[in-house]
Amino acid sequence: MLEHRFGTVFHTPFIFDVYSATKGYEAFALFIVDDADSIQAMLLGFIQTVFNTNILNINKRLVLLNSPVYNSKDALDKLLCAYKSIYLNKGVYTEVRNHYDCQSVSDVYNKHGYRYHEHLNIIVNLLDDEEKLWNDVSTRRRKEIRHGMKEQFTFTQVEPKDYEDFYNVLSDIYQRAKLPLVDKSFFDALWKRGSQNVRLLGLYDSETLVGAVVLLIHKKTVYGLYGGSKAVYYPRRPNDFLFWQVFLWAKQNGFHTYDWMGAGEPNKPYGVRDWKKQFGGEMVCYGRYQLVHSPLKMKIAETGFRLLQRLKSKK
Repeated sequence: MLEHRFGTVFHTPFIFDVYSATKGYEAFALFIVDDADSIQAMLLGFIQTVFNTNILNINKRLVLLNSPVYNSKDALDKLLCAYKSIYLNKGVYTEVRNHYDCQSVSDVYNKHGYRYHEHLNIIVNLLDDEEKLWNDVSTRRRKEIRHGMKEQFTFTQVEPKDYEDFYNVLSDIYQRAKLPLVDKSFFDALWKRGSQNVRLLGLYDSETLVGAVVLLIHKKTVYGLYGGSKAVYYPRRPNDFLFWQVFLWAKQNGFHTYDWMGAGEPNKPYGVRDWKKQFGGEMVCYGRYQLVHSPLKMKIAETGFRLLQRLKSKK
């Protein structure tokens, strides 16, 4: 299924190995095969431990970072049926993050209890010439990119000696945003296993790492996974210049698409989306499917998670 038209990096053994090596995550994969042992449908995801407790798995959720891939509706039906029989007791709910329009099989998802929720993403067509890409960037972002250009940062692949520094940059960003960041073991696994599928590109000020972006690559698509810069450099506008350089790098290296990996819910304010969309691209709404395994466990888990958030915000 790796060559399936909807197959992505999130359906590969590489990403399975990365999540298997990540603290608090347990990777899983499920396949439907025919009598000739040919794969007709598959999914890949992880079980995430969200907070510490051992009660009824209420601290766990299951996430598919991309939709299942399949050769027929019947194969998808069998896949979702098998999934429920195996994984229903493994966590509170399952979230499927669609990466293509799944409306043609919505009846199959509905049959198995999934409910659709709108969720946005932004896809940039790198086949456009550089002039069009530049003109699609908003006036404000172009101004900030030019500002970054004048700072004479060096854009290059991040050196292994700076991997730890990059994780510290991300930790600071997520802490200030009061958001959880995946454990460092995730990034260690990326660097160890991802020579063909991962790039860490960044900006340097002389020998000092300013900021960087983790890119996953597969076929002709580049996925922007994590990125950011040190707060002390913000007055010098590194972020806008950094992501523009990533676009140019991807285009020059023959990639067709840049995937921003999410832009939030359409009816909720989201500053990150407002920033991303100023770089151009197509706003799509492929949405997400959610399967609640147990309404009671879901209610208990939501209450516990809100309490945990309040406790963290007081620290």
